[in-house]
Amino acid sequence: MKNYFLKNLAIFGAVLSVTGITGCGFRVVDSGERGVKTTFGKVSEKPLAPGLNWKWPIFQGITIYDVRMQKKQEQTKLFSSDVQETTVDYALNYHLDPERVSEIYQKYGTKKQVEEVLLEPTIFAALKDTMGKYKAEEMIAKREQAAQEILERMQRDIKKGNEPIVIKDFTLKDIDFSDKFENAVEEKVVAAQKALTEQNVVEQLKAKKQQQIVTAEAEAEQMKIKAQAEAEKIKIQAQAEADKVNVLATAEAKAIEMRGQAIAKNPEVLKLETITKWSGAVPNFVSGENGRIVPIFDVMSLQKTKDAVHQKQ
Repeated sequence: MKNYFLKNLAIFGAVLSVTGITGCGFRVVDSGERGVKTTFGKVSEKPLAPGLNWKWPIFQGITIYDVRMQKKQEQTKLFSSDVQETTVDYALNYHLDPERVSEIYQKYGTKKQVEEVLLEPTIFAALKDTMGKYKAEEMIAKREQAAQEILERMQRDIKKGNEPIVIKDFTLKDIDFSDKFENAVEEKVVAAQKALTEQNVVEQLKAKKQQQIVTAEAEAEQMKIKAQAEAEKIKIQAQAEADKVNVLATAEAKAIEMRGQAIAKNPEVLKLETITKWSGAVPNFVSGENGRIVPIFDVMSLQKTKDAVHQKQ
């Protein structure tokens, strides 16, 4: 019985020792986390880095903060500059400042309190002031511009207040209006699209007309060029004919000139030409004195006549 009691006492002591060491002596801070150590409620200014960290049992405590990027998605209602109620879905990426977790512990406490006390009012103020500058129709068309303005406004406010968080990104995921307003916008868009379609038809007709004008002008220009080419061709042919006649005339005149010069130098050439061209025929009459016509007797004919008379006798 005594041995059984001693055995159970030893087991109990071992369990108590392990529990005391594990629960009160050490605390592991994971990567992406920072720890805040308190001693009787007093906060240590230096954050606990990732790894194994010692704390004294009972009178010391360690609070862990996740300093990795956090995503906050919410929905809120606000009004546009033309007093249209709008429901906005947004997403925000932020993280706690790893070097200032002790300040977060003292000023806000938990992560939930950081969001409720600091982050949500900052977001709403930036949303209200920025989106309130836009008309309802502009909110959709300029959503990215508005989101950038909201992000810059929140970053300025956080920096101005020297708050221990870092805001990285902000997105306007959806912007929703009342059914009545959306129907009115849709009708306006349809009307604008119809007007744009009609305008496109008009522009197409104008373009077609302009194309026809350009085609006609091109054809007229082509005909003009063709006519000019034909006229130039005729002109060149006429000039060629004129040049040909001129050359022939010049050659003939030169020949006559050379013939005249030859005759002047040798008059017998003319007589030679006359004899060469004579066919042997003798005229029956020649011109005599005082304009009288003198017959010329054909000696050969007379001889033939004489011979004929002699034969008859």
